Amino acid sequence: MLDLLFSIFTKSGLNSTISYTISYIAVGTVIISLSWIIYIIINRYLKSLINKLLFNFNRNISIKIDNNRLIERFSYLAPGLLIYWSSNIIRVEDLYYSLHVSIFIKKIAIIYIAIQLLTVINSLLNILQDVYNEFDISQKRPIRSYIQLIKLIVSILIIIVTISIFINKSPLAILTGIGALTAVILLVFKDSILGFVASIQLSLNDMVRMGDWIDMPNFGASGDVIDISLNTVKVKNFDKTVTTIPTYALLTSGVKNWRGMRESGGRRIKRSIYLDMHTVKFCDQAMINKYKKISLLNQYLKQKLTEIEDDNKNLTDDSAINQRRLTNVGTFRNYLVEYLNNHHMLRHDYTCLVRQLQPTENGLPIEIYAFTNVIEWNKYESIQADIFDHILAILAEFDLAVLQAYTNITTIDSN
Repeated sequence: MLDLLFSIFTKSGLNSTISYTISYIAVGTVIISLSWIIYIIINRYLKSLINKLLFNFNRNISIKIDNNRLIERFSYLAPGLLIYWSSNIIRVEDLYYSLHVSIFIKKIAIIYIAIQLLTVINSLLNILQDVYNEFDISQKRPIRSYIQLIKLIVSILIIIVTISIFINKSPLAILTGIGALTAVILLVFKDSILGFVASIQLSLNDMVRMGDWIDMPNFGASGDVIDISLNTVKVKNFDKTVTTIPTYALLTSGVKNWRGMRESGGRRIKRSIYLDMHTVKFCDQAMINKYKKISLLNQYLKQKLTEIEDDNKNLTDDSAINQRRLTNVGTFRNYLVEYLNNHHMLRHDYTCLVRQLQPTENGLPIEIYAFTNVIEWNKYESIQADIFDHILAILAEFDLAVLQAYTNITTIDSN
């Protein structure tokens, strides 16, 4: 076509340079016009037809394809392919420099096609990820980091091919040159490499999933995992802030995952009250009679008093100091055991105990160790508060008191 136009213009009296320039402009205008027409046909009419067919076949897939602009990006390939094919016909055999122009246009077309092909591949990978995320397994085995790695590899390969085409060198020669820069590449892509290795280990060992509640004090993170990518993990903290953590840090810094608590259906209570040791004493008969009125202590007192009476019968010295006697703190501790065992908001198939810890200068610690049968934070806190409200209120019935530090307040006369 270019040869025909060139011969027509030269025969009309124009010199070769002007004839060639006008011919190029004319052919270029035709090619660009055809490319635009093809793009419009694909992007408007063919896209609408394909979307309609896909919508009837699978509405969900159709929406994902449309959201990721897959057909639109395919339509961008058509002009590039047309320009690449046209580069072979815009040559004039008698003009040497027309060959160079043709080769240059072909290179530009290939680079354009490679870039658009990259966007098409990215769209396909995004659609794959969107479809995968709809399955339950995506919460256990997220693939976003792998998708990002594939995108990175494809991008590097396309960049290498593009450069090799532009400089007329083999891709292997470029790869050889890159090999010499391995140390620099490792430095530049250090986070990506570490993140990729960490992502594999996290996935294989099932350490962290989307939606897990994790704690990482070193990074100020305490909340739900909302995103796992090749380089970072995003945690939405309970104060609504978002903490971004390097993926490899989950392996090197240690992470506390509360998933086990959520899956078990029980949440632990582990809290102590500190008794004033000056209030600990032996029980007299009046105290015992008062305790007998507490239904939760009936079985304990019946068994314990019989046991103590039998032991005391064998004593040769029946002085009070040698006899076994009930203490108010021991009776209180057993009351708490029965109270927890009868609490309808606690899990009785899990460990439930009341233990006395080593006395300190802050008093005698009595620790409650139990599990609620709900895991929701507000309900858990409400149950825990109700239990300790009752404990603090019932202490007076056992003649016990919590240790509380008093501050001497000096009243200053304003006069």
